[in-house]
Amino acid sequence: MLQLATIIEAPLWSLPTFGYPTNRSYPYVLDEDGLFVWGVRSGDFELERRETREAEEILYWIFEHITRSVVTASEAGAGLPNTTGDDWPQKQHAMLGRLTPRWAARFAEEHDGWLDGVDLD
Repeated sequence: MLQLATIIEAPLWSLPTFGYPTNRSYPYVLDEDGLFVWGVRSGDFELERRETREAEEILYWIFEHITRSVVTASEAGAGLPNTTGDDWPQKQHAMLGRLTPRWAARFAEEHDGWLDGVDLD
């Protein structure tokens, strides 16, 4: 996972925690005997929980989050490189494509309609 994060120069703050949940509305990943859990908690409330046994699936969820976090923080002026306006969907798509074309294609498919008018080429 860290090798993939290095490819897109993902800062450490963008990575979820592994092996333990937090209660700070921050994503975490658990491995419960081969069942991967993606979650976000805020205090006692579980805001999001997804489960899979597929390594490819949990990696997509992780990097969909990382790329969104990086590009939206960049757009907010967090001092990250490549701030050029509100074109974060294209940047996220491009970052996912640098990791694997399958993830870029999945991102475009999952957001079909939502991304109408956004040039992802």
